[in-house]
Amino acid sequence: MNKYVSFFLCISVFIVYSLFLIENTDVNFQKIAYIGAFGDSFGWLTSLMSALAFWGVYRTLQLQMAEIERVKKQVEEQSKKERQQSFENTFFNLTNTLQNIIGDMLFYDSKMQKDFEGRIVFVKYYEKLHGDISGKEILSLLDGNSEDVNRAKRILKRVSTSFFEKRTQYIGHYFRYFISTIGYIENGVIDDDDKKKYINIMKSQLSNYEMVIMFYYALTDSGANLKDAIERFTLFEYFPLDKLLARNQTKMFSDSAWKF
Repeated sequence: MNKYVSFFLCISVFIVYSLFLIENTDVNFQKIAYIGAFGDSFGWLTSLMSALAFWGVYRTLQLQMAEIERVKKQVEEQSKKERQQSFENTFFNLTNTLQNIIGDMLFYDSKMQKDFEGRIVFVKYYEKLHGDISGKEILSLLDGNSEDVNRAKRILKRVSTSFFEKRTQYIGHYFRYFISTIGYIENGVIDDDDKKKYINIMKSQLSNYEMVIMFYYALTDSGANLKDAIERFTLFEYFPLDKLLARNQTKMFSDSAWKF
């Protein structure tokens, strides 16, 4: 209300002043000189009214700009919420599908003559793969010089490649889908803090044996993208080191993959 007080006050002064002059002055409108003098007596008021009119326009523009900014901010916040909701819906659909893929995985144990399905398949792969590795000279080479370490990496890569090539039809889909989910998070139109949150959700869903199988798959050419993701997002933060044949196997990845 205060912004209108000055305006009405000036109008009131103008009216009172006009009535006073009319009442106390013998106006002869035929006298042009007097009319000019009478008009000039309101010059200060005209200037004041012009200033008030300018201020009114300026204030109106200020209020309009503030309203535009408020609406713009509101629209941006609403748009962000909608993007977040859309992202979350797709993300949890992806993770649910990934769990379904794990649930459909199969492994036939020829010794036990029994089929295994679901997450226990990773345990069976672990037992078979470590049996293939334990008889190699890899572990001693990893404690040697740089040439020995590189040789160990080549041997381990060859053993891992042979193992997974025989089982691509059973586990390949799982790895491709896992990488796609990580890529969806990385490329999502969300804040970096939110990306970290969803990556942590992915990490929390990995079982111990799942991570060990990832370890070996990432050493193959087919697992290059997985290895890159492991090292960039520290996916082995909760890795069960006791499941490796020896701790020196961690040399197969950069330090960024781990969180010791």
